[in-house]
Order: sequence, then structure tokens, then C-alpha cells
Amino acid sequence: MSRPKVSAVVPSYNHEEFLRRRLDSVFNQTFTDMEIILLDDASDDNCAEIMAEYADDPRVTHFSVNKKNSGSPFIQWKKGTDIATGEYLWIAESDDWAELTLLEELVPMLDADPSLGYVYCDTQVHGYPECKLTSEFNNRRFDTDRWSHDHRNNGVDEIRNYMGKGNTILSGSGVLYRTDVVKRMNAIDTRFRYVGDMYTFFKIMNETDLAYLAKPLNCYQHHGRNLTPEGFANGRSGLEMIAAYGPILPSYTPEQQEELIDSLAIGFRKASHNLNLTTPAVWSLALSELISSSPILRKVLWRNFKYFFSGPKD
Repeated sequence: MSRPKVSAVVPSYNHEEFLRRRLDSVFNQTFTDMEIILLDDASDDNCAEIMAEYADDPRVTHFSVNKKNSGSPFIQWKKGTDIATGEYLWIAESDDWAELTLLEELVPMLDADPSLGYVYCDTQVHGYPECKLTSEFNNRRFDTDRWSHDHRNNGVDEIRNYMGKGNTILSGSGVLYRTDVVKRMNAIDTRFRYVGDMYTFFKIMNETDLAYLAKPLNCYQHHGRNLTPEGFANGRSGLEMIAAYGPILPSYTPEQQEELIDSLAIGFRKASHNLNLTTPAVWSLALSELISSSPILRKVLWRNFKYFFSGPKD
């Protein structure tokens, strides 16, 4: 049996109201040379039953339902990636959906340039009035029209000038990866709960190039149960975001590394103050397995040690 061009991994958890829309947008892609991997993470709703309705499609090579929730979407990302046999990898989150030509447009971009670790497209944002397209947000943030046009870039340059200053990819569902690169680099860290996608982007960019398609073929659904707001509210998202910068430190000179750490320390201090996080809350998070193994996060927290325990001096 020949290797499929694309492995489409659909990890689901408690998104029954969005799941059929997601699955229809995967199964009805105009590009058809793919295997489909369906993973449910012990949903409390009818996600598993809905997935079962699609499991008889011959392109479905794996369908599994966890007996117990894993606690992190990135454990499911890793599981699907380990199973994947396709040349390219599409992780299609269950509350997002896609235009039916997404793969038809992105696959040729990877085919044409072996130096690319991943490609991504613009994303429509639904349910969030302040932003309709991620390209609009990125263009405003960097005072440019860069995301209104197709472009490609060296990964390290992208980190230094754009991605390292703030995540420019709102939704991982709009990304198509080179599967062998993700596996070789061990680019999915299951210790993350909130910003593991950012870690994956950084890990791959540090050694490869990337390309962007200025077409909004991916659709992100903002709703009350997105993990991002939860992570910011409890403080862990901020800690994870700092830890996610670990893989890209080698991209910077020693002077730039110090500037980055100072910037992250100030940003985290401000975020902690704005969220009214207590000292025990901050440091109990800091002692987690993820944090204890992240040198950059240890440096950031150390620079904030006096602030958290003694308070600001001004």
C-alpha cells in the first residue's frame, strides 16, 4: 500500500456542536490522497458517537476513544503524529473547520520546496467581533501589509523579526507540516496544555523555512470553552508561553538572549499583576514538571523573584 500524501488527525474533546462541521470539512476536501485519524479524548458529550458515524470511510485508518481524558490536547497531537504515515501532517482541531480547498492549496507549496518545515494560511475568526482575519491582526500589530500577501521566509529570520515577538499563527488547524520533520525533531511536547502549538512552531522554525498563503482557508471558532482564556486566567498559559521560547534561544546572540529574557520577565510580571495572581499560585505553577525542565523559564522567574516575594520597590 502506497504512502498517503497527507495524514489528517482530528482530535476531539467535548465539541459535539462543532464536530460534524469539522469532519465534513475534512472528509470533503477536494484533495483526497489522505488517511484520516480520529481521536476522542474521553468526551462527556456525543463526540465519540459522531466520530463513529464517519469511521467506516476507507480513508479512516485509526479511530480510538480514550477511557480517561489525557489532560492535554497535545498528548492527542503526539498520539496522532506517532500513528501518521502520510508525507504531510494536518492536525485539524475539532472546534475549527476548513474551506474545502485547504489541502489542495497547501500541499503543492510543500511539494515545491523541500526546505519548508511547514506552510500555513490565513484564518477566518468567527465569534470574535474585534478580529475577522488573523492577517488583519498581524498587519496591525507589526504595522505592515505583510500578511496580505503570500510569502516565505527563513525560520530563524521569522523568529527574530516576527514570531519571537508574539505568536502570529492563531490556529494550528491552518498549518500543514512535513511529517518526518515533526517526528525527527520531536516537535510536540505533551507537558504543555495551552500553548504547545507555539512550541511546535518554534521547534520547527529553528531548523527549517516556512511559507504563508494569504487565503483565509482555515476557520477558527471562538467560543466560551476555548482553552486560551482558561490558561490566561489561571496563569499557566503565561508560564507555558515563556517555556515555549526555549527551542529558539540558539537563534539569538547572547545579547539578544538577555534582551528576550528581560522582555519576557517584564511581560510576565505585568500579566501576573493584571490577573491578580497570588504568590503561591505563581510559584506552585513554576514547580511543575514543565517549568522545572525549562532553563529559560527558570531565568525569567528568577528575575522576578524579588518582585513576587518583596513587591515592587517603586
